[in-house]
Amino acid sequence: MEPSSWLARFSPRRSSTADSSPEGLRRRASGALRGRADLHKVLQIAPSGYRRYAAPQRNPALRCARAQRDDTLIPHIEHVWQAILQVYGADKVWRQINREGIAVARCTVERLMRRLGLRGAIRGKVVRTTLSDNKAPCPLDRVNRQFEAERPNQLWVSDVTYVSTEHFHTYCTGTRA
Repeated sequence: MEPSSWLARFSPRRSSTADSSPEGLRRRASGALRGRADLHKVLQIAPSGYRRYAAPQRNPALRCARAQRDDTLIPHIEHVWQAILQVYGADKVWRQINREGIAVARCTVERLMRRLGLRGAIRGKVVRTTLSDNKAPCPLDRVNRQFEAERPNQLWVSDVTYVSTEHFHTYCTGTRA
């Protein structure tokens, strides 16, 4: 017995009348998807898994309690964050929401703000100005830490310093002869 006849005999979806009809032949020849049944085969998911996913999409009352609570909290979080000019982080948004009488956990506010892409103002951010290579050889100390010269123009010492301002950063240098 060849495998195709064995499959036709035991497969509930294969019937000789459906495959031999002109409609069935046309559908098989075109390779077109025919509703959810073919979609499940292509995606290799069980129909019950699709139904479990699709039911809450159609009816929000079927969603879990956490998802329903998140839907009610998201507008409050966005409102507080917008009202304070997008400056508050999760900790201050959480405090403000609790002041307004809505009991919510701080980790919930953090999670929802992360999902919404909301962040507070970042102040005092440390800018790393030097990325040193530990494997590179260090330059020689040509003055042996003795920064005194016997005559003018004998020794020049320079330093570059990072200066952070309110809106940008800059580098300053000082040179001494």
